[in-house]
Amino acid sequence: MIKKIVMIMMLILNIISFSEVPHTYIYDNPEKAITTAETLKKKPNGAEMNISVTKVKSKEINGILEGNNLFVYDNNLFQNNLEDIKVLDKKILGKNRFKRNESSKSYEYENIENGIKIRNVVPTDQIYLSKDKTLYKVLIKTSTYNYGENVNFTKTINVEIDNTYDNSFIYNIANGNQNTLKYGTSTNKGLNILDNGYITNSNQPINYRLNNNSLKLPIVSNIVQLGVVNLTSVRNFRLGNTSLGSGLPNGVYNVSNDLTVELKTINKNYSRENRSELAIRLIKYPSTNFSLTYYVEGQTEAHINGANGGSGSKYGTLSGTVTFNFKYIVKTFIGSSTLTFNENYNKSFVNFNADNNGSSLGVENSVAGLNFGTSGAGIAFLQQGDILEVNGSRVTIGSSGNLGETQGSIGTLGYKYKAENGKLRLALTNWGVLEPSRTFEVKVLKGGAEAVRHTFTIQAPKRVEGTSRVKFVETYPNTQFVAFNGVSLNSPTALSLENSVTGVTLESSTGAGLVTMQQGDILEINGVQNQIGASGTLGEKNISLGSLVLNYVVQGGKLRIRPISWGVQEPLREATIRIIRGANEISIHTLNIKSPIKVDGNSRLTLREYYSINDYIAFNGVSLDNPLSLALENSLRDVTLESSTGAGIVTMLQGDILDINGVQNQIGASGNLGEKETTIDTLRFAYKVEAGKLRVKVLDWGVLEPRRDIRIKVKRGTNEISIHTLNIKSPIKVDGDTSLKFDNTYQIRNNVKFNAINLETYGRLSMQSLQGVILENTTGSGIPFMNQGDKIYVSDNFTARRNRRAVFADNYYEIGASGTLAKQNIKLTNGEVGVQVEGGKLNLALNNWTVNKNVNVRVQIVRGTNQIMDHTFTLKAPDAPFNVISQGVLDFGTIIAGAKNRTAETDVKIEMIKDVTDIQFKLNTDSPELYNKNGTTLRARNLQALVRQQANRRYLVKIQGKLDVPENQELGEYSGSLILEMKIK
Repeated sequence: MIKKIVMIMMLILNIISFSEVPHTYIYDNPEKAITTAETLKKKPNGAEMNISVTKVKSKEINGILEGNNLFVYDNNLFQNNLEDIKVLDKKILGKNRFKRNESSKSYEYENIENGIKIRNVVPTDQIYLSKDKTLYKVLIKTSTYNYGENVNFTKTINVEIDNTYDNSFIYNIANGNQNTLKYGTSTNKGLNILDNGYITNSNQPINYRLNNNSLKLPIVSNIVQLGVVNLTSVRNFRLGNTSLGSGLPNGVYNVSNDLTVELKTINKNYSRENRSELAIRLIKYPSTNFSLTYYVEGQTEAHINGANGGSGSKYGTLSGTVTFNFKYIVKTFIGSSTLTFNENYNKSFVNFNADNNGSSLGVENSVAGLNFGTSGAGIAFLQQGDILEVNGSRVTIGSSGNLGETQGSIGTLGYKYKAENGKLRLALTNWGVLEPSRTFEVKVLKGGAEAVRHTFTIQAPKRVEGTSRVKFVETYPNTQFVAFNGVSLNSPTALSLENSVTGVTLESSTGAGLVTMQQGDILEINGVQNQIGASGTLGEKNISLGSLVLNYVVQGGKLRIRPISWGVQEPLREATIRIIRGANEISIHTLNIKSPIKVDGNSRLTLREYYSINDYIAFNGVSLDNPLSLALENSLRDVTLESSTGAGIVTMLQGDILDINGVQNQIGASGNLGEKETTIDTLRFAYKVEAGKLRVKVLDWGVLEPRRDIRIKVKRGTNEISIHTLNIKSPIKVDGDTSLKFDNTYQIRNNVKFNAINLETYGRLSMQSLQGVILENTTGSGIPFMNQGDKIYVSDNFTARRNRRAVFADNYYEIGASGTLAKQNIKLTNGEVGVQVEGGKLNLALNNWTVNKNVNVRVQIVRGTNQIMDHTFTLKAPDAPFNVISQGVLDFGTIIAGAKNRTAETDVKIEMIKDVTDIQFKLNTDSPELYNKNGTTLRARNLQALVRQQANRRYLVKIQGKLDVPENQELGEYSGSLILEMKIK
């Protein structure tokens, strides 16, 4: 179709000297070419004319002629008031120019729903409608009463929906005015319907109404208007791909996994018709662009009142598809909130509300210690697939708007958050000392667009921290508490001492001190917790920091401590002190405690055989500040400090207490202490202190004396400052008991030779084989090698041995070079023995004995001042058939050198054990030799034995002899032996 263009020329005449000419529109025939507008000639009086030309477009529109009535329908053209619509005909327009006096045909018209009704029209009229400077040529078609024909339509409605949509029903909210359409919801939140007006189909001669924009599907029961098509019966209704059957549906329907809608029929009473509207609301929908389509099929009905007498109803079918295209638009909620927590906050979650309307953020639960403030919009409901961004970290919301706990941090502030049923929860987990205010953003992205931007400013509970170092020296009286100050959370100062205690110094303090404690607070020291009682008090408690035992109390909310014991060279101990109020740590302080110095050490002192019991061993003294190892200050023979670990013995001062193995003595002026003696079992020693230094000497010790520990302690005031264990090894001393059996085959005066032992590796006694001598038994140790200078004591005195004291007789013999000693004949109670040393080894001979009695011999070896051996021998002489009742000594007495014929006499009484038939007595020599200690000899002469039988078995033997002493004879004591031989039958 070729559109005609109509040029409208508007002539505006402005006559200055006369009355004003009104504006006039000139309409050209639309079928005529555009003409030229000429300007009026200028009048003499100077009238002025302004000419403007407006080009008016021409359109075509359908009209239905029923009798003399012309019906024109158009949704867009007639949706508003029609007062500005003019009905014109060709005559009015004219082929020539407009003439004011030309008559024209007059038409009556009225507004009808969605259209206009023009009366007194014949088919040959040419009708134009003018509106908004636009001409509409009406194409007149004569009705053939075919108003019930089948009609199909499609409609697309574009709707903007955002996150503030509140799930309200969408319908026509024009309050029953059938000529006014206003689509939306009762709250009018979150929806913007872009398409308005009824659905029309310009290809059909019949206009019909089906309002998709407001989901209005009218069902008209009383048709009084000609040409109005109504859906009187719904035969099929389909929502998406789901058929909902006949009739208008009511109910909730799942269109897809993420789209759920509710349909509802709303009855409305219009001025001329009873109608029902179909309202729809979205219950669940995706956060993206989406579409919703429904299909309806039913019967149409038209009531006809024709001008030519035709009337009645016409029926047909109507089917249509309506598609809503929802464009999802995210509206960003912007807001900010401040969360200020105090020390009563218990780290529980803050449960925020959620709102899709942009309302303010709120807290749904009661949180102890929280002060909350907010401005602006809150946080929208979180849905599955939304992106939650907290401080730049993003997570995806799961099903039902849920999210598991997620951790985050800003500096030293730790937090966690989660989502429950679309609502955000936030909790603090930890925070630093004097934690500053922290700010972070929470964003919610829906469909990739930012729906929420909320700024949180968080002030964590106040928490203070500090570090201090307190030093205790040895003069500290450990019965006195050290009192610390208390500080406030709002203005924390450094730690300080509230009392002055001897020997205590607060060496340093940084940061804040300890917060003053209140009832209910928890005081924790190195993990051990106690609750503070009324008035901020806590009774005495003990805690071990390594070997440091600390006693502490709380008085008036302030901590008091006192070390009551500590270890040797106790290192710097760290006490981590925490104060917990509610669920929060409000104060943490690291208290480094330097205990009074106490040193200890261990030393190993070995004394060997040449150590002199008359000499003190002098030890050094050490200082507490620089505790050196123990050392010897003098050099003594056979005294060796084999090892020393740790510190030595602290130099003692006047007033100090010296404790040795539990025996205490106070040090006097100038650090001196007089000699004291004590014992440890069989070890006897003496000690003294000179100028603060210890001296020790060992006086006596037992056989094979084990190492002994001398526990040396020094106490200054109430505190031990020095502990030293002196492990001392005394010189070795051995002993033993041996029994030798002699039989009649033993050759008198033959040496029994013993093997020697080493004192360091002492062993049992052993001897070389000798005829007539049997080693019956031996216990203890053997005989050690003897060195030159050693002294050997031989006696039968056993009393001193029982008393464990070394008491020596005068008859000792000193070992010569190469460990030798000439044979010495020594008279004992029951006989005489010969003692000789060869190569440091002992030889022992049985010279004579009392018949049927043992000869007991005690042999002692002394090296220097110390006895190194004490051995007893039981010499069992050969058995005899008689007993010696008495045995005298042939004693020549004291003789002057040069004396002659000195006589001596002695008796021997013998009693036979059994009867004998014959007995004979004989001396083995009549001139026996006598020896002094140097081995010089002197010989007696004319010895004889005179025998007389006194009883049946008893005999008296009288021995007589003479002695001459040369003038040059060496002075000394001489002795010898004589054998009385008996022959018994």
